[in-house]
Amino acid sequence: MNNIEILNSYTATNAEKLAAIIRSTTNSRNPEADANKLLLNLSSIKNVFEAPAETLAKFVSAGTAEKLSSLLPIIRIYRAEEMEEPQRVTNRLELEKYCLSLTEGRQREGFYVIAVNAQCKVIATKEIAEGSTSEVAAYPREIAKFALDVNAHSVFLCHNHPGGTCAPSTEDIQTTVQIQHILNNLQIHVLDHMITANGRTYSMAQHGDFESR
Repeated sequence: MNNIEILNSYTATNAEKLAAIIRSTTNSRNPEADANKLLLNLSSIKNVFEAPAETLAKFVSAGTAEKLSSLLPIIRIYRAEEMEEPQRVTNRLELEKYCLSLTEGRQREGFYVIAVNAQCKVIATKEIAEGSTSEVAAYPREIAKFALDVNAHSVFLCHNHPGGTCAPSTEDIQTTVQIQHILNNLQIHVLDHMITANGRTYSMAQHGDFESR
């Protein structure tokens, strides 16, 4: 199989796929050996893409490391164009897809607010806060100000748990209820709070963690 066929194959191993990527994007003399060393030390292709060039250079040549480290920004540009802000968010699947696009590849937690009108047409999206890898502070007043500034009828909340489970913590639920209480007083509805982690999602509204509209 050629490189494209390997990358599209359901039966190719991660080592074979990473070797195909290295073969097609770098001048590595031994893509198979490089792929095996990288996966042995970094565990996954995702970790390889997210590692800085200095880390990759511990296992492969500096040139190969530099070219591999440039792939994630390229992927993010593609994903940003592919996953442009949707016109509407009318169901949970559309919300999941959009939230995953917002948080993909992040190594720190980020908290987003998606403002919509009465027909669930997206008015604007804003990252309200960024935190450590274990927690993010959501600022209810900033969320309220943003929602009022764009004349939102309702909002969706979204944040990520890097490298962890997408199940909400007690603090996640308490913060959501606090935000909901403040926005309810402004006649603005919180429709859902979506948490993402490792390509998975958790809908707090679906699981009854707060009383959504």
